[in-house]
Amino acid sequence: MFALALESALGFSVVLDDGGKPIAGRARVVREISLADAASCGLTAGFGLEITELTEIDRARCRRKRLRVACWVREKLPDGVRMIEEVRE
Repeated sequence: MFALALESALGFSVVLDDGGKPIAGRARVVREISLADAASCGLTAGFGLEITELTEIDRARCRRKRLRVACWVREKLPDGVRMIEEVRE
């Protein structure tokens, strides 16, 4: 695994499933899950990023992706179970 310092800034690029070009922006490292912590929690080791710069076009594409995922999840939930966002509304 690569070493990244907390609070460090980096560039990123992600391919979405919408057929468009990759989105790209800047982010900062806000969390690290070590191999040991990940193993004890059943997670995958890695880093958490907070997006700090993204064009409005790419931001809109991300919102559409999030909506597609939310719709897919809603279809898979058992009857009577609601997503957290729906409960907060």
